[in-house]
Amino acid sequence: MTSYSVGMILRSRYKIARIIYQSQMFNVYYVEDLHLKGKVWAIKEMKMVAVDPQEKNRIMSQFHAEALNLTALSHPNIAKVVDFFIDSNSLYIVREYAPAVDLGNVIKKDPIEEKEVLSWGIQMADALNYLFSRKMPAVFFRELNLGNILVSGQGNITLIDLGLARLFQTRQDLEAIKRTGSMDYAAPEQFSEEGIFDMRTLVYNLGAILFHCLTKVNPASTPFNLPAPQSLRPEISDKTNQIILKATRYDPKERHPNLQEMVKDLKGAMEQYQSPASVQSWVQRKKNPAAANFFLWLLVLATGAAAVWLLYHFILRP
Repeated sequence: MTSYSVGMILRSRYKIARIIYQSQMFNVYYVEDLHLKGKVWAIKEMKMVAVDPQEKNRIMSQFHAEALNLTALSHPNIAKVVDFFIDSNSLYIVREYAPAVDLGNVIKKDPIEEKEVLSWGIQMADALNYLFSRKMPAVFFRELNLGNILVSGQGNITLIDLGLARLFQTRQDLEAIKRTGSMDYAAPEQFSEEGIFDMRTLVYNLGAILFHCLTKVNPASTPFNLPAPQSLRPEISDKTNQIILKATRYDPKERHPNLQEMVKDLKGAMEQYQSPASVQSWVQRKKNPAAANFFLWLLVLATGAAAVWLLYHFILRP
């Protein structure tokens, strides 16, 4: 159920052009900025439903602090938060609009090419490393899941809405879950008494996400004991298989020591796609056999023309 409809204006500035998502707890609107001509944003509306006055004051105070932190973030793979506001019953975050689809929906379709997953991994690692360097709290990262990772048609990754869901959890709730990440991608040490969270934990989180994208098997189905990706998709390369196995080792000391080292391996695995043959693979990935044939015929004709030119100028020409 939406609070606003298409055509309505929020805060005397943001005109709703369409509704992207709606539920009982929150809505997402695609809006036009009436103060900045031609500018569009996404606004997430979070409803304070059945919240007592004392808890409501806590949520609004925490929201203000969290939103300020989010506006200070600036990274190409993180949706930029540009504004926020509160009305009597809802909280609003105004962020960069990313014309993309979340990974949760993407992996429901055809198997994802290994090259694409490697590219996503490099981008996500860079964004997570940035957030870690900004000293974001461990509980901030626990919301990392396929639903708030967007991918565009060009393969660009954008993280959205991290840190917002915890606003509606009580202090007791936060204390109970502060150690864990998303249950699907959490590392074993996040469930320990110490609630350890460091760069190796993020390595595991990212490795589990990439495992899910490549195999379509949720890591939670075999917690902390993931099978080799190649056992589920034999065509996966040895390099990528080893990267994911290393990233998701039970013992943190056996993983990549940090995200930068994991990125080096991911880029190394990408090198196998830099040969000329990868052009044909790209065309085939786009599921356009006609384009693939056209490209190959064009290559043959170009080669033949070059051969004729060389024959004439260096052998037959008087």
